[in-house]
Amino acid sequence: MSKYLFRYKFVQGKEIKYKIDINGGLDIVTPSGIIANPIKMEMRVSQKIIACEDNSAVVSVTIDSVTAADDMPKERLPVVGASSVMNLDSLGNVTWINGHAAWDGAEHSVMTFPEYEIQPGDSWTVKTNDRVGSAAPIYTKYRLNGYDRKKNHLMVFSTEVFSGTLQENDYKNIGKGTFSFNSDDSWVEESGIYVKYSCFIPLPDNPAAKIQAITGLRIDMERL
Repeated sequence: MSKYLFRYKFVQGKEIKYKIDINGGLDIVTPSGIIANPIKMEMRVSQKIIACEDNSAVVSVTIDSVTAADDMPKERLPVVGASSVMNLDSLGNVTWINGHAAWDGAEHSVMTFPEYEIQPGDSWTVKTNDRVGSAAPIYTKYRLNGYDRKKNHLMVFSTEVFSGTLQENDYKNIGKGTFSFNSDDSWVEESGIYVKYSCFIPLPDNPAAKIQAITGLRIDMERL
């Protein structure tokens, strides 16, 4: 069986645009009941390589447009024109230079590869990010499924998302999804993921008291 070595390929000035659909909600559990905050929006996002070397690049990520359901508060929407900058290495490891991404869920738009060659059926696990309000980190387990049968320039991966401490077997599955990687230009073509998790947030006027926040999101990203 053939083995493959996956790497992102960087070209100065390269720009890639995506359509991102986000559906789900954030529910706040209070003593008087659940406060539902539905999320339904579409974004257009640009990624542009502004500096690069063979094994790393500086990539600007800009929100080009946002369309949301009428019942979503405007203050909760990503800001059109907002940009963030990430350091991306050839394996897909990301560091946000200004400390945060331009939109929530951006960590699920980039996949991370192992340093070694893999073949269909192989899997590997990487730490994705730490959620705000929770001490439990998030891990993503990737599995190479093989070539897309209809688009043979795409390699398809499945993902499982876990929260907790893998080394101590104290974790739970909080999501799953898929990625397609374009082998022609060595960049993500599309992805889809569903995650659901909860965390406890201190009350601003009483930090000793906490309320539960339950997040459920479906994020679909398609290259334009």
